[in-house]
Amino acid sequence: MKPFAPEEVDGKDTPNEGLMIVGTKGKILGGFRGEDPVLLPESKMASRPDSKHIDSEKVERNTSAWIEAIKSGNQTPGSFIRAQTITDTINLGAVALRADKKVDFNSSSLKITNYLEATNFLTREYRTGWEI
Repeated sequence: MKPFAPEEVDGKDTPNEGLMIVGTKGKILGGFRGEDPVLLPESKMASRPDSKHIDSEKVERNTSAWIEAIKSGNQTPGSFIRAQTITDTINLGAVALRADKKVDFNSSSLKITNYLEATNFLTREYRTGWEI
């Protein structure tokens, strides 16, 4: 069972599994791992900057490639920089679930602006000896 397709997909079918990120200026619809993302409405796709596509089937998966990238100063396909955005999105989704409401996040102040108690979900107190 899948949810109804958003009106912006204009009658096209949506994937059986996937994700949708809803923002103030539109939506992003992608596959289960976020592959093949589409901006909605699709008219916004033409104005987006080009991004480098990485074919995960062809990525070399051994530690020597990772070590060589570090030594040469190049990015690896598994870049932490690229992973930050999706990780932040997933974590904010978890905050919204814990808050049991929509949360408005200010990325400059790193605070939830519409439900201040939810800001506490963004950090934790570490046990003695485990502080960061």
